[in-house]
Amino acid sequence: MISASPPFNIAHRGARSLAPENTMTAFRKALEVGAHGIESDVRISADGRLILHHDFTFERTTDIARVFPKRKSQPVHTFDWREISRLNAGSWFAESDPFATIATGEVSPSEVAAFYGSAIPLLEEVLVFVREHHLFFNIEIKPQPAVGAAFDLAAHVIKQVERARLDNDSFSISSFDHQYLRRVKELRADIEVNALIGENLARPQDWGDYEFAVYNANVDLIDMLQLQKAWRHGCRVNLYTVNQLAQMQHYLEIGVEKVITDYPQLLSGQTSAAKDFLLQSRRFQPFADRLSRDIRNDLAKAFAVSLAKNSQTPFRKVAMEYRASAPDSCYRDYIDNRLKRYSRVFNHMQTLQADTLRLALMLWDEKLFFEVHEILEPVWLQAEGNTRLFLQAMIRAAGCYIKREAGYPEPAARMAAKALPVLEANRDLLDGHTDTDRLIKALTPPLSPPPLLLTGISHPRQGNLP
Repeated sequence: MISASPPFNIAHRGARSLAPENTMTAFRKALEVGAHGIESDVRISADGRLILHHDFTFERTTDIARVFPKRKSQPVHTFDWREISRLNAGSWFAESDPFATIATGEVSPSEVAAFYGSAIPLLEEVLVFVREHHLFFNIEIKPQPAVGAAFDLAAHVIKQVERARLDNDSFSISSFDHQYLRRVKELRADIEVNALIGENLARPQDWGDYEFAVYNANVDLIDMLQLQKAWRHGCRVNLYTVNQLAQMQHYLEIGVEKVITDYPQLLSGQTSAAKDFLLQSRRFQPFADRLSRDIRNDLAKAFAVSLAKNSQTPFRKVAMEYRASAPDSCYRDYIDNRLKRYSRVFNHMQTLQADTLRLALMLWDEKLFFEVHEILEPVWLQAEGNTRLFLQAMIRAAGCYIKREAGYPEPAARMAAKALPVLEANRDLLDGHTDTDRLIKALTPPLSPPPLLLTGISHPRQGNLP
């Protein structure tokens, strides 16, 4: 049960999975599907107008290559409002279907046709819209070019908010550049500012000295220790960009105030298509959901430790810890399934002497493809020559089934194509352990279900891998 109070469902750049981002079409769609508010990005034009646009250039989300072909890569601030108003900000979505929502029917043909009329809006236009429809508005100030340093962007945003007569509890101002937030507080101490952190996925989130009352943190970098520390400092926390329903519910239940999402329709669940997608989202998805990824990785590492120590305690301990805190049954089902398979492999190993390759084949037959990767990778890193190439090919073969299980057929096929010629050239390293032709046939396009590599093989021999 979600304990947060509205507004907590904030549509990232509008309902951008259903309409072209940062357009009035996306903001209206957010309202239609039940979002409590919207988030959008403010930039300045060459003539000082405040527009809503995310990127540094117009290339990704407009038809600028057609309208201004010689200037298509120039920054947003080099175009004046008259030029910007000529751009079509919706055709790219209709033609590329970035979230596959057109293909699935969540976006109707009539809606697609209407996208071609979408334009880049002014901040003042959207302020009127949110006020009239009682939507919360998270206004993100984007970094300002040096050429416009004299333009007090924070002051101009505040001026437009005041002109639109927005109540203080109906909006916030956020930025990755915290100097803008300090300027806002200098001008209007009563306005809520949200310090954005976590822009660089390669670095830990920088909470600084917890200077701000509210932080908008990156869900892909968050953990409970960070949340608890922020809460101990009296800070409130919002998360972006939260696109898995289980994550949305989990974080809202434990005290996160708002989630900023590309899929507000999931959290509101108001449309039939959204309900179908909601059911789809209740899957264990390591490539899309951080908790799924953490559970998979930590269980596999603990299993490797168990094998080294000849004890099931390490992997069972990790499994029970995750199972006790799992927010949805899809996580518990995955853990229970892994426990059964780990136990079978572990018990089978007690009856024979197994080298690394034979162990990998046991894991393969249990469809523990990620664990095959984890077991073979350390040996591959130490190997040389053809043995190294062969081990890399086996890792890729396992990887193609990891991708296939997760619903990524094209990357799976590419990995299989890389593995095939190496396995064929080095089949002597695999022959005798298994029927190599089974594996080669399965990896040959079109990719087939994974074959059994030990079961049904008569007199498999021991190899000479470590």
